[in-house]
This record gives sequence, structure tokens and C-alpha cells, in this order.
Amino acid sequence: MDPAAAPRHTKRMSEEVYLHAGSPRTGTSSFQLFLEVNAEAIRAQGVDLNYPGRDAAKQGTLALRFPAPRHDAGAIEQRLIRARRNLGRVLRPDRPVILSEENICGRMLDFHKGLFFPTAPLRAGFLARALAPRSVARITLVLRPYSEIFVSGYRKRAEDNLQAPFEEHAGKMAQFKGGWVEVISAMREGLKPAEIVLLDYRRRPQAELAGVVCPLLDTSALVEPGREANVSLNDAGLFAMQARLRAGETYTPDLLEEVRLAHAAETADAPFAAFTADAKARLDARYAADLDRLAAMAGVRYRRGE
Repeated sequence: MDPAAAPRHTKRMSEEVYLHAGSPRTGTSSFQLFLEVNAEAIRAQGVDLNYPGRDAAKQGTLALRFPAPRHDAGAIEQRLIRARRNLGRVLRPDRPVILSEENICGRMLDFHKGLFFPTAPLRAGFLARALAPRSVARITLVLRPYSEIFVSGYRKRAEDNLQAPFEEHAGKMAQFKGGWVEVISAMREGLKPAEIVLLDYRRRPQAELAGVVCPLLDTSALVEPGREANVSLNDAGLFAMQARLRAGETYTPDLLEEVRLAHAAETADAPFAAFTADAKARLDARYAADLDRLAAMAGVRYRRGE
């Protein structure tokens, strides 16, 4: 048999880590649902996997509990012990592993302060220590424009938290500190992967993303989930949810589903959250310039337009 014609999954296996690092608001929940649906088939190829048990994918057990700047050395060490114990349940000898966790970059809550994942260096360093002595073969990150990810993050938080109007945060967001260049640099320095692959945010088959995340996989027989994951409220639903939270109701998943169904067919008179045209243009120009910088960064492969 011609070796070049052999399926990719017959390649020599290792203990390398293939890290899908999100980012938030780029379809990570849908990808994790794909992993869950295909878990048995993926493991049969000699590749293990894990992800957090949140949103639609409930069977995941990945729980890293990253430290925050407020934690002292002792608290970080305790979290590190727990993270290593958690990872020890999936890191098996002589088998590579796919880990999917959108929060490696940081928390979207920092967007409100005009900060773009400022804890990325702390989190990358923490994860490297938790994985040691494993090496990271590839980090895959899906990028979304600043003007979109800020709005999407605000909308998502408004589904279960009472929020000040978007206009009260938009000024800080439009002049935010940091950016994708800083986040990717932090991952490169902290985790020292063999390579980082960046993709544009778009709807794509989950099997296509899986093949990028872990090139060892033969994705030809993997199946797409039969439903979407983590579907967001529309504008009308968000206005209604905020009105109910403001009236004193407490968020529950049942309330979210009730609001979703009640307002699914409605169209709001105005967007729930949007930048002014000028602010959006400045953010989009900044994003375009950062993409050019990322494309020229050593150890980074930006698959523009793919």
C-alpha cells in the first residue's frame, strides 16, 4: 500500500495536546457538541478528548478553574493541583488528546472595562504548568472582529444578568486595551505550541474545524450534530428578558426558554446593542490591521478566508 494513501489516523500517535481555544462567541459550544456526538468514533481512532460539561454538551468533564490576578501563589498552587487531577482523567499514556475550552483567552466580562482578555498570559502559563510534561502540538483559535465580539459578548451576558444599556459600555469598548495580537502572543509564549492556527469566524461544518484542530483525525465518517448549541436570544427576546429581570424576576434556564419561545417570531424596533457607524468603522480598521500583524507572526498560521 502506498504510505501516502494511508488514512491520517494511522499516523504514529504521541502524547501531544491539540488545543481548541475558542474563542468565546465563535461557535465553541457547537464544536463541543460535535465532539460529544462523535466521542466514541474519535477515541476509536486513538485520540482522546475532553471539554467542559456546559451548554449543550453535558458529558464533558474538563474543569480547569483558571486563576485570577487576585489569587496569591498559594491559591494558584491549589488550583493547579485540582487542574492536574482533572486532566489526569483524560491524559492517557501514548495517546494524543483534543481539549476544547473557550475560556483560555479569558472572561468576556472584562469587555465592559475596555479590556480585551487581559488575563491571557496568566491563563496560558497556568495551563502549560497543568499540562506538563505534555507538549502542545497545535492551538486552534477562531477569531471574530472586535465590533462583533464585543456586541455578542454583551448580548450573551444580557440573557442571564441585568445589564446597563450598551451605550454605557460602548465608549470603553471602542477604545479598548489589548487585542488579538496580545492574546495570541500570550498563548505562544506561555504554552509554546509547535504551531498556532487562526481561522476567521464563519459558519463551517464542524468536521472541517475538527480536521484543523487535530490533523490526526480522519473526519470523513464523523457526523454533524442534529441541532444547534447555545442558541442566543433575538433582539426582541433580549429586550423582554431585561424587562423581566428589571422587574425583579430571577434568571433560570426555564425563564430563558420561556422568553425564547414567546418572542422567537418578533422583530424589535431597534438593535439591542450596536456601535455607532464611526465606532464600528474604527474597530473594524483596528481588527484588519491586527490580522495583518498576526499573519506575519512567527509560529502562527492565519488561514485567511478559509
